[in-house]
Amino acid sequence: MKTKTNIILVIIVVLLLVLFIFSKLHIERKFNNNTLIKEIDERKEFDSDEIIYNVPDKIKYEMVEYAKEEVYEKEFINTCINNNKNLSIEEIEAFTIYNNFIRDFSFSVNEMSRICNEIRKVNVNYVVKSDKKVSGTFYRDSTIKIYTSNVEDRLIAILGHEGFHAISNNINKNSIGLLDYDKGVGTKLNEGLTQLLTEEYFGDIRESVYYSEVLIVKMLLEIVEPKIMIESYINGNIDLLIDAILGIDSSVDRERIINFIRLIDDNQNNINRIIDEMDYYYMLSKGKHLKEDKLMNAYKLKLFNDFNKSVIGDIANIEVIKYYFDTTLINQNPSTIITTWKIEGVLRNGKIKVRADTEELK
Repeated sequence: MKTKTNIILVIIVVLLLVLFIFSKLHIERKFNNNTLIKEIDERKEFDSDEIIYNVPDKIKYEMVEYAKEEVYEKEFINTCINNNKNLSIEEIEAFTIYNNFIRDFSFSVNEMSRICNEIRKVNVNYVVKSDKKVSGTFYRDSTIKIYTSNVEDRLIAILGHEGFHAISNNINKNSIGLLDYDKGVGTKLNEGLTQLLTEEYFGDIRESVYYSEVLIVKMLLEIVEPKIMIESYINGNIDLLIDAILGIDSSVDRERIINFIRLIDDNQNNINRIIDEMDYYYMLSKGKHLKEDKLMNAYKLKLFNDFNKSVIGDIANIEVIKYYFDTTLINQNPSTIITTWKIEGVLRNGKIKVRADTEELK
């Protein structure tokens, strides 16, 4: 009787052990990274918060990495666009270009989620006007208004600029890109960076109304890494940019940086003070003045030339070719090219004789 009881106990233990092993294998299979990847691949619509937070902690890292590399970077824009039924074919074409922007920066899943949600909400309206000047405006309710006499004229570039405002819109921080409404600073800095991004990713090479602001941003990008500038921009958090400048030298005062940004907001009246402040931060960062660096001196002369044509004297124009964000452009143009056209005199027919001096900086 005792032997029979022992046999029964052994059988029960074995069954329990088998059940435990089977259960463990089932759980591991259920939460295996590949299984979850397949489930996400088969979903027509996804929510990034659900992807991150509704999985066990032990595989959260793998899922975040997968979401960045596979779901977001390859199908990100298409998925977001397909959830926005307000967009026309032309507007969809414009927004798909943001794939290249996403490709160049390792955004967090939360950042990607916010970008996607903004694209899902965007609605583009057109206002017909009589003159030929084309412009656009982004509103905090995710509406983009295009003012034009010809809907097809430069539509992609205008949508690109206003779309960058849309994807950098952060309602929680009361900001759009580098424009901080609570601090009351960053308007022109934000427009300069937005236009520079539009020029690189959307090929918008027009003579922009933000010409001087783009130059100021380019000068800042020689002091602060582009990645930090983009992180500050896409999160609507200008404090990240301020902290980066603070990190250059302990002697830098935070309020001085904020006042510097205020000067940029009113650059028409403060160009000399802006140049002085830029020189101060460049000296802290690189150990030399703007005039001692060929690229920064070229940017400075272009700025002066924009505000006061007589300052440069015999220099007719300066062209600088350098890219900061689009890796395709950077790889195609690894060197910085500075071309200076100098006025040599006036010909008998009244035309100005100009000489072009080109220099390549590695």
